[in-house]
Amino acid sequence: MSEMTLFPDKGSLFKSQDWATTGTAKNAPQFTSSLPTSPDDMVDGAGRCAAQVVVAPSDPAVGSLAGDLAGAAAPAPVEQPLAPGGIALGMTECQVVSHAGQAGQVDIGANERGDRKVVLTYLSGPWPGMYTFTAGRLTVVDRVAQPEPPKPARKKPRNPKTANSNR
Repeated sequence: MSEMTLFPDKGSLFKSQDWATTGTAKNAPQFTSSLPTSPDDMVDGAGRCAAQVVVAPSDPAVGSLAGDLAGAAAPAPVEQPLAPGGIALGMTECQVVSHAGQAGQVDIGANERGDRKVVLTYLSGPWPGMYTFTAGRLTVVDRVAQPEPPKPARKKPRNPKTANSNR
């Protein structure tokens, strides 16, 4: 019992500064409103992000380059899968769109200070709500009225007298 130590060496316990750090992961995304936003972080009037629109590749075996450019219609954009996780204050407009999908309604304007103000409204989907952005960052999240799910039809109770009369 005399050789057993219950406490580690006093000097080694506080030698490392790891004990004073927070529990967040070092590679976790930070949604801080103090970071500047770029035009790639903003949605357009239809609620799409320039960086997230992917165009379907065309078949190189069909036609020549000049023929494709001359008469072919523009390829349709391919919808991106939604990013996993939730939505947090401080996210950019395009970060919210990547988590919630394309908004049902997009309102773009300016606030009283002249900053860009965007309101994205989702009436359905994984994250329904009204998301208000100021200068490209999410500042307010409001609930939207959700339609109530249809109530299941009530089954009529069986009458034991009529059920036995068939015998």
